[in-house]
Amino acid sequence: MVYRVKNAQGQVVQVLGSLVDRVARPFPVRLEPLGDWTSPSGRRYTLFWLLEGPGLRLTLRPRFLEGEILSRTTRVAYWEGPVLGEGSLEGQPVLAQGMGEFVAGSWRP
Repeated sequence: MVYRVKNAQGQVVQVLGSLVDRVARPFPVRLEPLGDWTSPSGRRYTLFWLLEGPGLRLTLRPRFLEGEILSRTTRVAYWEGPVLGEGSLEGQPVLAQGMGEFVAGSWRP
C-alpha cells in the first residue's frame, strides 16, 4: 500500500508505503510520475508511475483511463480504478494489481 499526500499548495508532504506479508510493516518507497491523463472535465491526473523500494521496481498504469468521479457528496474530483504493475521484486519478475485513487482537487456541482 502506498500513499502520496500533497498540501493545499500542491507540494508533496508525505510518501508512505507498507508491505503486507503475514503482518503489515513500513516499507520505504519512492514514487516518480511517468505520465498524465486529462479527463473530459479538463482535470489532469497522474496515472502512470514508477514505484521503487528496497528490492522493488514497478511501473504502474491504469487498466483504463475513464475513471474520473465528480462527487456531489464530498465535492471532490478524483480518479479511481484498477491499476496494474509490472517489474521486479528481489530480482524476480512480478505482475501486480491493485486499486488507485488520485485526487484532482475540489469540485463544485
